[in-house]
Amino acid sequence: MRILHFLSQILTRKEDGFYKNDVKQKEDLSSPTQSTISLINNRTTFRSQSTGGSSVRQERPSLRPPYQLNGLFNRPCLKSLSPVSTIENGYANTFIQQDSILPRIFTLAEVTAERESEHAFLGREWLFKELYQMVIVEHTRFSLINGGHGSGKSAIIRQLVLQSPFYAQKNNNGDTVDSGIVVGSQISLNSTLSSRNYEWLRTVASRIVAYHNCRLCSAPSCSIPEFIRNIASHMLASPLLKPYADIVREDRKLIELVKSETASLSVEPSELFQKLIIEPMKKVSLADEECIIVVVDALDESDFHRNEGGESIAWLLKKAGEELPPWFRWVLTSTTIPPLCGLNVRTIHIDDAELDERVSRDSRLLIDYRITISPQLEQRIRDRRNGNLNESVNEFIEELMSRSSGNQLYLLLLLDMIEHDRIRLKSTSLSLLPVDLSQLYLLHFNLSFTSLTQFHAVVPILSVVLASLRPLNFADLLRILNAAHIEPNVLEIDLAHRLSKLSPLLIKLSTGAYVPIHQSFREWLLKTAVQNQTDYPVDVRQGHVLHALSLVRQGDLASEQLFELGHHLLKANPHKYMRADIAEDMPTGRDCQLLWVQQAASNSLENSLLYDRNLYYPNSKVSRLLLLAGANSNAIWPNGDSLLGSYARAGNVTMLHLLLQFGAEINYSNPLNGETAMILAVKHGHLEASKLLHQYGALLTVCDRENRCALVHAAIADSVALLSFLLECDWNLRSSDSSTIRSQAIKHAFETAASLGRVKICEYLLDSTDAVLDTSSAMCIACSHGQSQMVQFLLSRGATLSVNQYWQGKSSLICAIESGSWDLVVNVLNSSRIDLNSDRTTDEGLSPLMVAARHGHVGLVDLLINRGAELDARDINDRTAVMHAIICKHASTAALLIDRGCDFRLSDAQGNTLIHLLARYANKCLIDRLLESGLSLEDKNKEDIRPVEVAIFYRNQVAIDVFLRRGARLRSLTWRIAVESDPELVLVLIRKLLDDAAILFRRKRPTEALHRFHYALEKCTELLQDDLSSSSMLVNVNRTKLTNIRPKIRHYKLQILFAVACYKRKNNEIIEAIELATDALQLADNEENRFELHLFRAKCFFDGHNVSRARTDAELAASLRPENTDVQNLLSVLNMPSPQ
Repeated sequence: MRILHFLSQILTRKEDGFYKNDVKQKEDLSSPTQSTISLINNRTTFRSQSTGGSSVRQERPSLRPPYQLNGLFNRPCLKSLSPVSTIENGYANTFIQQDSILPRIFTLAEVTAERESEHAFLGREWLFKELYQMVIVEHTRFSLINGGHGSGKSAIIRQLVLQSPFYAQKNNNGDTVDSGIVVGSQISLNSTLSSRNYEWLRTVASRIVAYHNCRLCSAPSCSIPEFIRNIASHMLASPLLKPYADIVREDRKLIELVKSETASLSVEPSELFQKLIIEPMKKVSLADEECIIVVVDALDESDFHRNEGGESIAWLLKKAGEELPPWFRWVLTSTTIPPLCGLNVRTIHIDDAELDERVSRDSRLLIDYRITISPQLEQRIRDRRNGNLNESVNEFIEELMSRSSGNQLYLLLLLDMIEHDRIRLKSTSLSLLPVDLSQLYLLHFNLSFTSLTQFHAVVPILSVVLASLRPLNFADLLRILNAAHIEPNVLEIDLAHRLSKLSPLLIKLSTGAYVPIHQSFREWLLKTAVQNQTDYPVDVRQGHVLHALSLVRQGDLASEQLFELGHHLLKANPHKYMRADIAEDMPTGRDCQLLWVQQAASNSLENSLLYDRNLYYPNSKVSRLLLLAGANSNAIWPNGDSLLGSYARAGNVTMLHLLLQFGAEINYSNPLNGETAMILAVKHGHLEASKLLHQYGALLTVCDRENRCALVHAAIADSVALLSFLLECDWNLRSSDSSTIRSQAIKHAFETAASLGRVKICEYLLDSTDAVLDTSSAMCIACSHGQSQMVQFLLSRGATLSVNQYWQGKSSLICAIESGSWDLVVNVLNSSRIDLNSDRTTDEGLSPLMVAARHGHVGLVDLLINRGAELDARDINDRTAVMHAIICKHASTAALLIDRGCDFRLSDAQGNTLIHLLARYANKCLIDRLLESGLSLEDKNKEDIRPVEVAIFYRNQVAIDVFLRRGARLRSLTWRIAVESDPELVLVLIRKLLDDAAILFRRKRPTEALHRFHYALEKCTELLQDDLSSSSMLVNVNRTKLTNIRPKIRHYKLQILFAVACYKRKNNEIIEAIELATDALQLADNEENRFELHLFRAKCFFDGHNVSRARTDAELAASLRPENTDVQNLLSVLNMPSPQ
């Protein structure tokens, strides 16, 4: 123990020191106006170790004046930076059990090219400082980093994420160089230094709890449910959001929404965001000065994959983002502003080189750094002129800065081409260099493809990549390219060679997939194909054809794959655009799209529209194609809903119209709940869908299993618009009782609205219909459901309650009491002579006083007593008003009834007294009051159960504590109920006996104390025995119930044996003390206990003059604790020579 205590002190000191350092670092970062450049005064310079070559470079004078460099270097590859679960304060961030850990859906590896993370990140310190000021200091909810194509937005987001808790703990922040460091000397090429540079970056990044990268080439990354689930899964893993993780962990439905794609697709997008993000975050409390940040990259690219209704990630943020707590902040990037229109966003522009010299400075940093670390590049520039070298370099840098206009992708690609001698500066005037990315892509193609034959070899690859809905790996590309069945097939070596020709414009991600280097390259390829401006046209329709062929040849496609096939077929239109030499075995007629779908679907075509994603994120064009190919418009979901019903629930008018055109059954009802499409549309408040269904003949009189028609559901939905529409409709009733059916529906809707407190609905029905509505019945219903606002409304409309009026077995007075309205109760009481003691409910025989007591209406209880209500009247179960008050946990009402003189000694039909009831529905104050008034804890009900046993059975800890403190006796039945109900309560009972024994010893009453000890010892022995059936207490008790508490019972038994042994030794009953210590040793399971018992027994033997046995036990104790003084002293005495 001393060693553990010593170690804990050392650890505490280390943690205190770490905390102080952490506080100091936070103080260093606290001022947003402090200059980073001033933090380090070193003039040491740096050369990145990630430079490609290993040749030794001879030192020579720099071609440029020294220039300050600011950057992050030596970033490990992303494969070593995969986010891992960290444990902070003993809490695993991936809190879920190991068999259900939630992986992040998207990571950086899926948007980062191979070895891209090793490149230096330069400049942008000013941006992080502004971001800090906006997000953390000024509490801006939405901050936007805006810039044109290639301006470096994704690189900025990547650095934020790499410095976040998801990666920073593993990569140790890499190596950094401060803005005060100078490039240009040999020292700079060999120094590596870690500084406090980029403190703004690290401070912002340290608050990041989630990140998401939208990519146009990856449709899933632009999908709303995947975005929400990805954000939620990151937040669950974040060390900053343990409270959020706790909240989600407690709700298995929320966990399922995060884990299961199917579950997330069954919920409307804004509702999914509400459930997974907004509602849990509203329960999280955070200090005002704190914040958490979510970063989302390329929001504009996600808009490309928006739904037919216009829903996108930007739409979701505009709709629901403001509902989050103010300390929940967003950092977004976008090339264009329109997707964010309507969102309160503050913007940082990173490509305004003409007006912002900091942008030009970042460009110069990039050019200067590349020239410094690359001997080849510097040599190319040196060789451009034979005159003044410095002038030549400066002219080159200024020209590139002017042409780039802050476009860092342009600079990187151009400098790479110059470095690899693809552009020869000797023979090229600077004025002939490309002026933008489009010209740069064209130049790259001109240099890579010396003939159109070479280019035509790579066109299929480009078209397939452009047409794909997700990044494709090498095997995928090979399979899709060979789906055309063109001889000869593309071999792996051929594909690898063609991909190398497309590098670096077609890059390989860290996941092994191939994607365009940038969205601008994709746009350039598509634009040139449409406008026919170059010799490099790429027809993306051929890519769609190849994708479709690949899917068709797989065969037996599931619904998801059929929708993907439909997408590619509609984009390709093989009949018009497929080349004649492609897939000669496939049909190419006008109906070829339908034939391809039928061939690919096999037996799954009929139910192909039962696709979860198509419910809230529909593709009506592909759905039409599948219907034309033979999909069933009356397909049924596993829950019994029809396709028409599911789209009625979603309110999708387009899909409803489509299904109805293809013969969907309009009045099909779910066999499980009886709901039709019309009921579902009304139930979820979709007016336009309801109008469409009515146009196609949907019946309004059909009722579900709960006997509710569409009109009643409109009242429940609290939609006056729907109610008005339904009442104006022709109900298609030809029978003589048509008006009666409609009137009954209106009456049902009116009463339902009254029960739910829908004042607007009741007001509309009273004012706008010709039906005769009974406001008195509605008043009874509203009273019974506690709708006080509705009661006041109906009173204003002249509603009254008559004495003879009943609703569901309740009189008007009882209904008024249930409403809690004093005025209404007084009104009823004054309107007639009502016998308060004979007025009863028909089901339980409750009197008005009992009803008031059950609802806790203290004022009404007092009023009824003053009006002559009998305090001790009984219901059919012989329960009085005070009993009902206790059962419903209205302590103040029960106290009032006791004060007013009710008989608290009565019992109910089962023999339960008030103490029995309080044992289940505990209130400490009432228990104490009644016990002090003379009620006994030993009273038994008709089942021979006492209050303490009732409390144990219902695991009411408050009542158990009070009863035991008040001296409740324990009997065999008490122990058996404790074992069967909750074994942990057995420990409470044992602990009670031990505490009583300790108190009795202090009061000098050892005989009674020993009695408690022996009784507790007897129970411990029974509970620990292997043969449970031999104990009367443990008959029919499952052995597994005691497994968890047995170690504690053994501990209690050992304590009891040791305590009694000590008492026996004190009274010089040495033999009994030795026997008890020996029994305790059999239970001792750790060195500490064995040491104490051996030492104790040695002393007992010594007291009994048995030196040899005493020496044996003392030596055993010494072997366990050789440094113990008591043991050594005892051994010294025992080893003394005996007197001659």
